[in-house]
Amino acid sequence: MKNNIGILLGEPKSINYEIFFKSIKFLKKSNKNFFIVGSFQLLKKKYKIKLSDFHQINTSNLNNIKKINFIDVDFINKHNSFSHIKKSFDVIYYLLKKNKIRKFINLPIDKSQFTKSSYPGVTEYLGKQFKVFNTSMLIYNEKFSVLPISTHIPVSAICKSVSFNKLNFACKNISYFYSRILKRKFKIGVLGLNPHNGDNGYVGNEEKLINKWITKLKKKYPISGPISPDTSFMYQKKNQIDVLIGWYHDQIITTFKTLFGFNAINITLGLPFLRISPDHGIAKDIVGKNLANNYSFIKGLKFLFKYSV
Repeated sequence: MKNNIGILLGEPKSINYEIFFKSIKFLKKSNKNFFIVGSFQLLKKKYKIKLSDFHQINTSNLNNIKKINFIDVDFINKHNSFSHIKKSFDVIYYLLKKNKIRKFINLPIDKSQFTKSSYPGVTEYLGKQFKVFNTSMLIYNEKFSVLPISTHIPVSAICKSVSFNKLNFACKNISYFYSRILKRKFKIGVLGLNPHNGDNGYVGNEEKLINKWITKLKKKYPISGPISPDTSFMYQKKNQIDVLIGWYHDQIITTFKTLFGFNAINITLGLPFLRISPDHGIAKDIVGKNLANNYSFIKGLKFLFKYSV
């Protein structure tokens, strides 16, 4: 089972199938077994894949497993991918529950089509399906990582999302990931919410609360802050921080993506299995132009090769 990895091809109307196609040789050279979940007809139509390239199976026949196994999920409604992605995730859940896999990577999902207004993103969707309500989204690189407390929510809702419980669970998830999965020591830095950490109350007072929370959490975790957001990445480098926690998506991820680009992966912390995705979107603007970069996808696979829950 440790050698089995699930790959969910995700959004059909995206660069995902191009990324997968560009990665097939890499899969074949590895010593792992793969369960590919997606539309075989779409892959065949776009890239003239042969049936002999994959071992086609279904959920009622999981005993005869080979290296690259493909579970086909029909993509019937060309204008709405919701049903296709929902069924694809259901297949992955089934593989997890049957202990055929303990880790998987999903290529990007169009959240406007799939999670819509029900969930901020796939992180929260997966948590709901497995009754884990304190998941965290870690954008990971070996040098250091970032974690936004809130993910895909409106800017107007950010202040209401700030709480001790969310910070506590983020630290708990980080601690488990670094100590139990990566098996290494770590240091956490927490950003303030306002510019210049509120300028002693001139801009905002949330930092007073954040400082109290950090003081309390220092009893359990190697944590420091609040760090002024505008200098946080310089602080990280000087103090060798492994994970910077920000309070909202763009506060912490914008600079990170500028520094690392495709050299990062998205990991959901708090689940009883490993789930990751490449650190990019569906890129509809370059579909069919042979411009998709599979570096983050390959990086994600290499991570799953190395680590297990």
